[in-house]
Amino acid sequence: KAFDEIRYFKEVPLKKMQDLSDNALVSLAATPGVLGYLHSLRSLDDYTFQHSVNVAIICGVLSKWLGYSAEQMKDFVLAGLLHDVGKAAVPLEILNKPGPLTAAEMKQMQRHAEFGYEMLKKARVLADYILAGVWQHHERLDGSGYPAGLTAERIHPCARVLAIADI
Repeated sequence: KAFDEIRYFKEVPLKKMQDLSDNALVSLAATPGVLGYLHSLRSLDDYTFQHSVNVAIICGVLSKWLGYSAEQMKDFVLAGLLHDVGKAAVPLEILNKPGPLTAAEMKQMQRHAEFGYEMLKKARVLADYILAGVWQHHERLDGSGYPAGLTAERIHPCARVLAIADI
């Protein structure tokens, strides 16, 4: 429902997303064997939602392995859940296109990171590093990513964790 609200109202229901993150995903991320379970899950009906839940849990696992605090782990899980909210601003015919995207369609799809950042920034309640993670989750250490072509030292650690979880 939360992801449907994003698409139709162009607003992120942060309270619902935070509740999902805090009450379900954080505990799942701490569950031994969760990565094997996620690998077996498939959802053709709502790929973006399923993918976002998977990324959120993997972010929790990775942040725990990296020694982040329990509070930071919660934020990383929330960042994982929110990382693709900008796809709600991408036209459905591009988002659900079965074949390869044209160069123009790919450029539009790549803007989802920017769209998500702008939607979430408007809410004025998220930590800056969550926003940085959402905006930079497709950046790559060698500068080949998007939206800004940032290199290693300029990519926020939250975005690095998100990038790994996203892949």
